[in-house]
Amino acid sequence: LILIATLLSISCKSQTTYPLSNYDPRNLKNNNYIKDTEGILNPFVGTWQWIQGNNTFQIILSKEEHWNGGNNDDYFTDVIVGGYKYIENGNLVIDKLAYTTSFTSDISTWSDFTPILGGVTYPQTNQLNLSVYDKIKGKSARTKITLQAGTNGSTQAHWRLFDAETSNYHGSTKQQGFSIPTNIILTKIN
Repeated sequence: LILIATLLSISCKSQTTYPLSNYDPRNLKNNNYIKDTEGILNPFVGTWQWIQGNNTFQIILSKEEHWNGGNNDDYFTDVIVGGYKYIENGNLVIDKLAYTTSFTSDISTWSDFTPILGGVTYPQTNQLNLSVYDKIKGKSARTKITLQAGTNGSTQAHWRLFDAETSNYHGSTKQQGFSIPTNIILTKIN
C-alpha cells in the first residue's frame, strides 16, 4: 500500500509539456509546461532601439523559460520579459534596463522590474503581446510589437502602446498619457 501511495503521489506531480505553438488555455493547469519548443519567441529576444533627434527609446527583451507567473500558478510557460530606457530631449527620463528579480510570488522582489512581460498570440507569431508598466505614470499598458523587414536588411518592429487601465482605483485620479513612446518603429541592434 505504501508503494502504491508513493507511485500515485509521484504521478500526480508529473509535468506534461505542450508546445507553445499549440497553446490552449485548458492546459494552464496541473503543473503543465507550455514550452517554446520551436523557438517562436527567439526573434524578439535582443536589444531594440528608436532614435529621433535627441530622443532615444531602448528595450531589452529576453526569454524566461519555465515561468510560473510569480504568483504560484499551477502551470509554467515560456515568456518574454524585459526592461526599457527612455531619453527625451537629451534628458534621461527613466532607465530600467538593468532590472533584477527572482520572479517569486513575493511581489517585493519585483521592485526593479519594469516590467515588460508577454508572449505571442497564435496564429500571429510575428506579433508579441505584452504588458508594460509605466513606472513614471504608475500605470499598466498593453503593447503590441510586430516584426517587420527594415531597410538594408535590418530587423524592425512596430511598437504600439495602449492604455490598459479602464477605471480609477480607490478614488485616485487616473494618470493620462504615458511617459514613454506609444507608436514607433524599433530597430534590432543586438
